[in-house]
Amino acid sequence: MLLNNFMEQSLAVRVAQLGSDFASTHVSKQLELVHSSINERRSWKRWLADVGANLFVNFATILVIAGLIFGYQHLDEIGRALAQLTGIVPP
Repeated sequence: MLLNNFMEQSLAVRVAQLGSDFASTHVSKQLELVHSSINERRSWKRWLADVGANLFVNFATILVIAGLIFGYQHLDEIGRALAQLTGIVPP
């Protein structure tokens, strides 16, 4: 029982030391900077800008995928036409 009390107290002291050490580190300062940056972005205008940017990225992704699909189909047509012109594949 006495040992458990000693361990709990020493662990509590160590946790407090680690907490104060972390609060003074570069990582903690960076996290505070990120947190303040997020809080600045919470206006409805910023939210609307984020939504618009995400919609643009989604639309661009759809265009890229469609371009790849139609590009592959076009390349296949060119290959078939070339094969027919060279006589590799009968018409």
